[in-house]
Amino acid sequence: MKKLAIMALATAVVSSAWAIQGKLTKKDGGEVKGDITITRKGDYTVKQGNAIVEVAAGDVVKVSVPPPKDYKAILESRDAAKLQKIVNDYRKLGWDLEAGSVLVDVLLESKQVDKAYGVAAKLIEGDKRLAYTGIVAPAYWRTLLAKGDRDTLEKQLTKAQGSGDQYAYCWSLILRGDILHDEAKNEEGAQREKTLRKALTDGYLRVALLFREDADDGCRLASRQAMERCSRVFEELGNNVYAEFLKAEAAK
Repeated sequence: MKKLAIMALATAVVSSAWAIQGKLTKKDGGEVKGDITITRKGDYTVKQGNAIVEVAAGDVVKVSVPPPKDYKAILESRDAAKLQKIVNDYRKLGWDLEAGSVLVDVLLESKQVDKAYGVAAKLIEGDKRLAYTGIVAPAYWRTLLAKGDRDTLEKQLTKAQGSGDQYAYCWSLILRGDILHDEAKNEEGAQREKTLRKALTDGYLRVALLFREDADDGCRLASRQAMERCSRVFEELGNNVYAEFLKAEAAK
């Protein structure tokens, strides 16, 4: 009885600080509603009145909780501290993934490569599929590219292209283009031109053409970014006509 009382007290303390009301949808179709808390191991506990239901992360296919306050505004602000708070407070509750991906890019832009990698690695912890599918994967890949870990990057890109995840597929092509464009920086003459053209044909152009009118917002964004990259490569190749055309198309 004393043990149960201590457990209840501990749960109450944790729940008041971290629990978020929502719903877990399980693989078997069942639903668990209540105040959701994440354990240190990354599993879920759901408080339903005085009862506590434990649910393994591997049994959950969907987590439904309300978004953080001012969520869209924080994403648009790209405020690292506020993004980090969402990542911490909503760990494994869904909203941490997009916020974390934006945070990774903010950190990369400020040359904080190791910190960006740490954030990405934490996001995929416990579910390695996130390293090659979904919204986190491209952010994770960019940290690998920045770190120079080409072996791991190539493995994840290959998995992404065979995963059936269209979002991951189109971004994997962009990353392949980025790898080749990066290689061209250390080359000269005909070899440099060959590598730049390969970045277009094996990466950027395929996304720009195939996903321009895709139903998925993420793929359409990838198409626009691919066009911007195509524009830069054509400019480097001295083809200003194509460069200006694609720049204009990307802006539409």
